[in-house]
Amino acid sequence: MRSGIGATLAIAAASLLAASPAIAAKDPLEGGKTTIEPSKRVAKALSKAGVRVKPIGRAKSSSSGFKFPVSGGELISGEAEGTIRHKGGLRLQRAKDKTNFKNPVVELGKTNVVRVAAVTSGNKKKTKLFKLKLKQAKIVRKEFATKITNVKAKLTTATANLLRADYGLKFKSGDTFGTVEVLAEPASVALQFEGETTLAFDPLVLEPLLSAGYSIYPFFGATAESNEFVFPITGGRLSPHDPTGIINHLGALDIFSPPGGGIGIIVRLANLKLNADADRVTALVSTTVVSSGGDTTVRGGRFPILALDLSGATFEADGLLIRAGGIKASGTQAAADWLDGAFSVPDFSDDVGVTLADLRVEAVAR
Repeated sequence: MRSGIGATLAIAAASLLAASPAIAAKDPLEGGKTTIEPSKRVAKALSKAGVRVKPIGRAKSSSSGFKFPVSGGELISGEAEGTIRHKGGLRLQRAKDKTNFKNPVVELGKTNVVRVAAVTSGNKKKTKLFKLKLKQAKIVRKEFATKITNVKAKLTTATANLLRADYGLKFKSGDTFGTVEVLAEPASVALQFEGETTLAFDPLVLEPLLSAGYSIYPFFGATAESNEFVFPITGGRLSPHDPTGIINHLGALDIFSPPGGGIGIIVRLANLKLNADADRVTALVSTTVVSSGGDTTVRGGRFPILALDLSGATFEADGLLIRAGGIKASGTQAAADWLDGAFSVPDFSDDVGVTLADLRVEAVAR
């Protein structure tokens, strides 16, 4: 068959992914930094006691405080909820007394603390360095990143006891040490129940199928106009840097056999999942035979109905809006086998490996 027929398959490829509305999900982190700035009172007390504070490892010091690069963790973007891991640390030293606070972990949500591995005289133990107060915190999105400012860091009992016992500092639990500022950059972002994926076919691609008497109808939210089939996005996850990730959709496509003979055959492609990481589109596929004696449905499960070529893909991020295009979609052997098994003609295997359509995505990050 000509590439038109496989297109149907391709079209179908873009069918629905009936995913339920997304619940707030934590995004994995890959970059950013957390800054801890001691208050003037604390800086003065440390200096007066002869205690030097300096960054170690990958941490750095600046006029705005000590900066720790984010090394991992996860965070609900735009909210103060999640765990943020860092590299580097701080060293407190007076004469021969020395304490290293390594690899801080900021926990936001239920606990709101900063945990560290405290090393003193060769002894290492995990401890809560600060209790964080977010009552007056400000949380903003900087494109895909989350920035949290105006967070107060209060000394925990363990930290206050250590400062008194080892360095003679008259601090007590609950004293304000300074402020904490977080800039967390996600490796991928969860998608809102918003946006759409479009499969655009050459006008000649569908002609052989339609001329043979077949019909294609979108259902459950999918729409069609001319040679384009549009599927609403219900969720998923994408990289903020390139067109990689997984997108779920609402909608389904039904392919009807030509009328006649008292028997009708319907192939349904549903629950579309666009997996750019695996270069494919999968769907739940079924065939229903309609006759005067009743309907019989055979379910084929989920399998790839389109293969994707992202080598020429374009990518653009504008605020929380993500656009990708130039993605080529071709027929798969699995889809051709199913369609050939359902319909006596035409031969869908002719479209395997043939580019059938351009795919473009417009999604919105949460």
